[in-house]
Amino acid sequence: MKKRIISLAFAVLMMLTILPAAANADQIMSLPQATAGTPLTQVIAKLGQGETVLESTPLPTGCELKVDTSLGEVALVGTPTVPGKYSFTLTIGSSDGSAVTNTVTCSLDVLPATPVINTSGSVNCYIGGEARLTVAASTADNGQLTYQWYLSPSGSTSGGTLLPGATGPEYMANTASVGTSYYYCVVTNTSGGATASAVSAPILVNVTQPVVSSIMINTIPSKTRYIVGESIDTTGLSLVVNYGDGTQQVISSGFNVFPTIFTSAGTVAVELTYGGKSCSLPVTVMTEEESIQGIGVVVMPHKTTYKQGEQLDTTGLVFRVYLADGTYTDIDSGYSYAPRVLSNSGTQEITLTYKNKTCTFPVTVEASQEASTLEIASSPGKLVYNVGDSLDTSGLVLKLGDKLITSGFTCEPSVLSTAGSQAVRVRYGSMMTTFTVTVNSGSSSPSPTVSPSASPSPTSSVTPSVSPSAAPEKHSGSKNGVLVVIMIIALLCLIALGMYMLIMNAGGVEQFRNQLEYKLYKIKSRFRRRGR
Repeated sequence: MKKRIISLAFAVLMMLTILPAAANADQIMSLPQATAGTPLTQVIAKLGQGETVLESTPLPTGCELKVDTSLGEVALVGTPTVPGKYSFTLTIGSSDGSAVTNTVTCSLDVLPATPVINTSGSVNCYIGGEARLTVAASTADNGQLTYQWYLSPSGSTSGGTLLPGATGPEYMANTASVGTSYYYCVVTNTSGGATASAVSAPILVNVTQPVVSSIMINTIPSKTRYIVGESIDTTGLSLVVNYGDGTQQVISSGFNVFPTIFTSAGTVAVELTYGGKSCSLPVTVMTEEESIQGIGVVVMPHKTTYKQGEQLDTTGLVFRVYLADGTYTDIDSGYSYAPRVLSNSGTQEITLTYKNKTCTFPVTVEASQEASTLEIASSPGKLVYNVGDSLDTSGLVLKLGDKLITSGFTCEPSVLSTAGSQAVRVRYGSMMTTFTVTVNSGSSSPSPTVSPSASPSPTSSVTPSVSPSAAPEKHSGSKNGVLVVIMIIALLCLIALGMYMLIMNAGGVEQFRNQLEYKLYKIKSRFRRRGR
């Protein structure tokens, strides 16, 4: 008996020794998951007699500790607002702070708030009508919301067909065919790296085929003026559809249009048909020329300053074509212009023509530094005519300063209708000169022509005779022949080189030819004077 009492006392002593050690042991608690925006109350620690919470690490956002000494417990209370994984520690000890009796480490997962969804009501409409479906979603944690719409023929909110591109709070349902269908939207909240989703209630869309009593134009299309060959554009066109039950509907598609391509000019009544009823839309169709209201230069040519007598260069020119429908287009080809030769000095207006429309732009023409007197350098080959003959200017050469002119001039009269000596006026740009012809009254008399006297043309011809030597063993004749050939080739090369230098100094082949003709004319004139 005495041994049993001693053993019991020893056990009690051991228990008393262990209890304080157990009271000071650290505790780890995993709290149940919480949802952002949802209030919670969770006991996380027990207090002994005279104990309290001495300190704690930061708690989840929106939460605090509630210490109840009467119940001897500590609770985490409040509404977490930010999703995430949290860990915090409490230090428990005597109320006077003299001793730490326990530490409690808690972990808590706060999930994103589940979206709250409100949906629009069911939609009943006619075929081709508007079926606008909407959802209004919100979350307590102000997370990022995304949307995805589904089609559900049966009305279930699972297993529906995903609608590509339908990722907003609003969706326009397809009403192209008669029938009943259901739609629902999945709203997902993403916050704190986690997600939470909710599914809306199904929204019914019922499409029926009404009886159309009449249609009329509600808004005219943006384009009502066309060019022959263009296709109709119904952008902006809408119709008011009146149904047999007294209701109305505005539609902007689903109707038929005839014609679709305009083949002739004039006022065309375009027929619009819907539900077996029709109305007409008048449009104006023009030819391409009629559609052009005017033109104007928008980019000047690269070259706008010229010397007198130069040809106009329109490189770089861009002009604008203004159309009857209020639009315009910029083009750089397909036009004509006048004058082409700039003969008058000063500011000169150039007339541009496109599709019977004209505009002008100015260029600057600098006065020529050459002689201002136009002369006859060489008369035409034919100077005697019969009444009624046409003027033949073959061989006519003009001289303007040092410049010989063989083209670009005009002569009048072009038909010689008056007998006798007649002056022919030659115009080149703004300058004029004359030459005289003889017009015979008879029709059978021959028309003599002025044949210029032949002027001697010096020639350089070397025709050495090569006689082979009778003594073939010396080959002297062969050597002399080769030497003569080499000399001839060398002489021809010198002549060609001289001609090339003369041409280049004269300013080109054309200018050299003109100067040569002028010198030949001078030689002829001297021979004629000597002959007199």
